[in-house]
Amino acid sequence: MLKNEYFDEHLENVIGTWADDEFIVKGLMDDFFNAKHIGPDNERQLFDFYITAEEEDFSETLLNKTISEDSNYDEMIKPKLQNWELDRVSLIDKILMKMALTEFIHIPTVPTKVSINEYLDISKLYSTPRSREFINGILDKLMNEMKSSGKIIKTGRGLIE
Repeated sequence: MLKNEYFDEHLENVIGTWADDEFIVKGLMDDFFNAKHIGPDNERQLFDFYITAEEEDFSETLLNKTISEDSNYDEMIKPKLQNWELDRVSLIDKILMKMALTEFIHIPTVPTKVSINEYLDISKLYSTPRSREFINGILDKLMNEMKSSGKIIKTGRGLIE
């Protein structure tokens, strides 16, 4: 099916990230269908992704701190919304801004500009057409305010300002 031009075109139309995800899906399908002796005695996991300890720490910090600081981040974002209520901001935009704030505060090895750019790229794929500018404006204001008040402390080569 994956070699079928029409099927591939359909997936491109339905899944906005198909061009990026296609090789991963094909690789997983190849692994799955070429596996020998899949059964209860020697169970294989379909999604065996191996990540480094650093990637695991980053992921856990990002997830746990974003969740635990949720209400604090709401309070940080609210004053930056001009003529807008937080409950009217799309859920994905709120999540992306909160994840960026987590990287600003709790992940000292990622530059703030890199965090902003990553979440803007994600917003292009998963949010509204105007979300990019909206998120950029809010995060830029928060980043400048937090840097001047000393709430953002970055460490590592090239990160100390």
